[in-house]
Amino acid sequence: IRGHALKNAIFGAQFESVTGTIRFDGNGDRLAPYDLWNMRVGANASQLVKIGQYDGATGSISFAEAPVFADGTSAAPADRPAPCPAGTQFVRATLESAERCEPCGAGEEGDGSACTACHPGRFKEATGIGFCRVCP
Repeated sequence: IRGHALKNAIFGAQFESVTGTIRFDGNGDRLAPYDLWNMRVGANASQLVKIGQYDGATGSISFAEAPVFADGTSAAPADRPAPCPAGTQFVRATLESAERCEPCGAGEEGDGSACTACHPGRFKEATGIGFCRVCP
């Protein structure tokens, strides 16, 4: 048996079963429908609510109702923090502190994501200044 030919035959198979049409993608994953569930937290109890379905065969998502996020609204939260201003760097959250923007030190400049040393011939004398200046 040639493994590659067998794999292609299996991945290309399509048939009906008790759970619906069985099809596979190029990785061998089943292209099946998946229910979308939302955890709703109440004052006395929490419950799972089916809010929609993902169709693996078509890649489409349909919602019966909007998801409710941790803040209790249907407004989707930001998927990343707001950018830090120039002259600072982003510091990830730890168990001891929240994520934050931290000023770059003297001799460093930052683009809002990370601080780097000033290039030769440039300086920054104090924290809080956004960029390095040309030496006089």
